[in-house]
Amino acid sequence: MANSINDQDEDLFNTLLIGLSPFEDIATATAPGSKKVNFESEVLASYANTESNESWDTDPDKTRIAFATPLATPDTSSIDDDSTLVSSYDFSNDDATMTLIHSHRNTPTSTSSEHLKAAATTSQNFLEPNSRIDRYVIDKHLDSGGISHLFLAHHVYLKTKVVLKVLRPDFPQSSANIFFQEAKTLAQMQHNGVVRIIDASVADGFAYIILECLEGQNLRHLTEDMGVMPPRRVLDMLEEVGKVLQRQEQLGIVHCDIKPSNIWAQSDGSFRVIDYGIAQGIQDNDDLPSTPLKTYTPAYASPEQLADLNIDHRSDIYSLGLIAWEMVTGQRIPVDNLRTIVTTKERPKVPRVSDIAPNCPSELAILIDGMTEHDPDKRYQSSSEMLRQLEAYRYQGEVPDPPYQGSVFVALPFRAEFDPIYTVIEKACKQYRLEARRMDRMVMIDDIWGQIVQEMDAAKIVIADFSPADMDNVNPNVITEAAHARAIKKPLIVLSQGQPETIPFDWRHFQILQYTNQNDGLATMEKDLTDRLRFITKPS
Repeated sequence: MANSINDQDEDLFNTLLIGLSPFEDIATATAPGSKKVNFESEVLASYANTESNESWDTDPDKTRIAFATPLATPDTSSIDDDSTLVSSYDFSNDDATMTLIHSHRNTPTSTSSEHLKAAATTSQNFLEPNSRIDRYVIDKHLDSGGISHLFLAHHVYLKTKVVLKVLRPDFPQSSANIFFQEAKTLAQMQHNGVVRIIDASVADGFAYIILECLEGQNLRHLTEDMGVMPPRRVLDMLEEVGKVLQRQEQLGIVHCDIKPSNIWAQSDGSFRVIDYGIAQGIQDNDDLPSTPLKTYTPAYASPEQLADLNIDHRSDIYSLGLIAWEMVTGQRIPVDNLRTIVTTKERPKVPRVSDIAPNCPSELAILIDGMTEHDPDKRYQSSSEMLRQLEAYRYQGEVPDPPYQGSVFVALPFRAEFDPIYTVIEKACKQYRLEARRMDRMVMIDDIWGQIVQEMDAAKIVIADFSPADMDNVNPNVITEAAHARAIKKPLIVLSQGQPETIPFDWRHFQILQYTNQNDGLATMEKDLTDRLRFITKPS
């Protein structure tokens, strides 16, 4: 007999909503004893009551997938070997979001599966027009998502239009903490390129979020209307949304669902990012889950997102690149079969823009190809890097560089006279597709030492300048950074324009690259530095 669910078990619904399964739980190809249910028949049969012949919709275009998988997770306190994972997804809509749900058997006392069905399908009991929640009156229903309904509404006193997002009534209000994650994220973002949060609360039995009402249409509708978009509009979108991703990187946030329907093309021509409902926290962002709801849109998910690898901001860069690819080609990303993508957790490589749209400016094609590299290490490593290339092309007429193949941490004193030195270092690094990153040029300096450690760990090489800066002494911060590079066994190049006696005693045995801060001296330094970089980066 199929597993059954206790009708009264609210903990189950907290599991369904809050404990949405990490992908490792659904690794059907590798998990011992895993069993994949056939797509075209007996879908979700494991949670239908077979005695009463309950069944689920098995329309191939609206297939809901069920996996019966003995889980192999470190923490088994809330799940057992019979844990079942359910994925509800409409394969006919490549803009639809897929949510993975797991539940655990909890000594059931009933054979009904109605609660699971209610959690896996969208409730049709919408709030009616003219209904009121707190100070907001509903005008009409707009849309429904995995856990919420969206309404156009207005403030009862101010008469201002707003968007009202309500936690679905078939989910317990005790699970509102996940629902409110989006409100917290939007409150953190505070960016002109992001939809504005107005309010969030619980009233009249409903958990709700109030968002500003945007004029215009989403990017999916815009591209369907216009087909191939002018390069200028594609650059507008990339620049504006890229700055949003840059802000996310500062805050340690990954959107996780960048897609055309989540980018709003406003009536004034600007673009806004919406729907942070499944945003994920990275780094030390304690306000967002590091293992969030495993919800994503397969058509726009990055390869690492599909494969359930740890994702970071490069995943959003990839998804944004897919959108730009569609805008310049006038085609949807070629995906033969979304079912195959979901089950194999692999997607084909994105064709080069020039192969599909030869009339697209080559500079723009370089940018998009760099964003959609299959390997995240070969993509633009940050939104800042992508934006620098975009702006250099757009405003200075320069040909964008392809993505860097790594970074070089540059430890220099925070003084203007070292700017020419940094320019030479940057130029030498660029020859080897390495991005020179100077600490005082980085965006986040609230926790500067934490940022230093993070940047240095990620760097392939560290360059430190021991030139005397104050009273003939080497900057102590530069010495500390160089010492840390040695401690973590990072390739290190030390420069200095000072006399040998100015070098700290315990560094005098180290090979120092001496230079003078004049034209001929800087040219010599660039040549010597290039030779040193060539030696370090050459294949072993």
